[in-house]
Amino acid sequence: MYYQKKRIGVKETNFIYEVPATVAVVVVAAAAAAAAVVVVVVVVVVVVVVVVVVTVVFVVVYIAVVVVVQRFY
Repeated sequence: MYYQKKRIGVKETNFIYEVPATVAVVVVAAAAAAAAVVVVVVVVVVVVVVVVVVTVVFVVVYIAVVVVVQRFY
């Protein structure tokens, strides 16, 4: 992480700037990971909801068709 400089005190000076940068990178990476997880969770929830809704609609329509068909025949 440290820049290899010959001057005295450069390591300490770089350390002051490098630590926040490293922390920022870690925070950004963590935020990106969290965002990815959130996106995946949202997608999964949406897919599950769509599947459930489609299934419920299909079942309701199927029952309605069966009832109507039995009434007429």
